Amino acid sequence: MAKWQMILSEFDIIFTTQKAIKGQAVADHLAENSLKDDYQPFHTYFLDEETLFVGIAEDMNDQCPEWRLFFDGASNSFAAGIGAVLVSPEGKHYPGSAKLQFFCTNNMAEYEACIFGLKMALEMEIKDLLVFSDSDLLVHQTLKEWITRDSKILPYHCNLLELANKFRSLEFRHIPRVRNVFADALATLSSMIQHPDELIIEPIQIHLQEKPAHCLVVEKSSDGRPWYNDIKEFLKQGPIPLGPIQLLKASCADCLPNFS
Repeated sequence: MAKWQMILSEFDIIFTTQKAIKGQAVADHLAENSLKDDYQPFHTYFLDEETLFVGIAEDMNDQCPEWRLFFDGASNSFAAGIGAVLVSPEGKHYPGSAKLQFFCTNNMAEYEACIFGLKMALEMEIKDLLVFSDSDLLVHQTLKEWITRDSKILPYHCNLLELANKFRSLEFRHIPRVRNVFADALATLSSMIQHPDELIIEPIQIHLQEKPAHCLVVEKSSDGRPWYNDIKEFLKQGPIPLGPIQLLKASCADCLPNFS
């Protein structure tokens, strides 16, 4: 290992040794699930996250007769941000985001995003709501399947339950992270934007552009008519009568070949 470390030092690569606790965890896992001649699948105590997705086909673009809320929080080296998207039964999206200007852990950011989205729904007078999150902790704690003991999370948990009582029906569901990319993008964007307090950022509009930009460049004609006017007239009436300049060019074509 020392030889490899000396060789790698030439290429500005930092070499770190493996932590002992990682190797010990693998060794304990293999000891509890030893291999024999006849192979059997491991009966592991590790959580199989994919089992949480069975039977859940909800997606932001799927049709649903109820209002839906997708939210996410982001806490990185820049700052912390939250994003929430309300989707109407007709499929219309109502996004919202906020930049958190205080210290915030990832779990705190998730609760901030959830409360932010619930307040958006209450302001729009929504009474029945489906809430989707990719945070296992928040969903299980809200469903009272896990106990909330963290002193930083407990006030958020109590506030969330108070808001939940204001809805006629409120259901929390867990979704994979890949189905929550819109809210995740809003949270990441708001956390990375560096701006003063007085700056106002207008809502972002997303347009659907089906062709490359160079195919959309059309110059206006000098007479104010659209560029396809001659083609349209030709299809309707046949060949267009020649004007004075065109008649002059046609009459002089034989005697003046280079006339232009």
